[in-house]
Amino acid sequence: MVNYSKNKTAQVTYDSEAEYGYLYLIPPCTQYVVKTEELEINPDILLDFDENNHIIGLEIRGETITKLKNWVGKNHIFSKPITNNGQWYFCFRISNLHSKKSFSVNNTKIVFHFSDNNYKEFLGLDIYDIEFYSESFLTNSI
Repeated sequence: MVNYSKNKTAQVTYDSEAEYGYLYLIPPCTQYVVKTEELEINPDILLDFDENNHIIGLEIRGETITKLKNWVGKNHIFSKPITNNGQWYFCFRISNLHSKKSFSVNNTKIVFHFSDNNYKEFLGLDIYDIEFYSESFLTNSI
């Protein structure tokens, strides 16, 4: 990948030759990708999984990547909100638009959000697996 980010450990990178971006959910090079699957409701988003079936990163292409380009080179892009029952989670949003549709990937504790009813306008994701994913990598709250 040609990383067009000055920050070599950035959470969001972009490869202009391949025309896709990458959103790291764990620090780069700490886990190996053992399989990649298309998000069944949006073919612009590919999910990279580790050997324990954790989503460790997202390959983003097509029209969806144009929204993510503003995030290239950035770190600590997730916030840490608290649910109504007092549980916290990691949250990333590309914009402040309202989520009209959401989609959970089986057994991953990750929910994808979209601002349209057809799952085409990727808005962001929530991570509820606070044991596997690193707070210090995803947020700047530590």
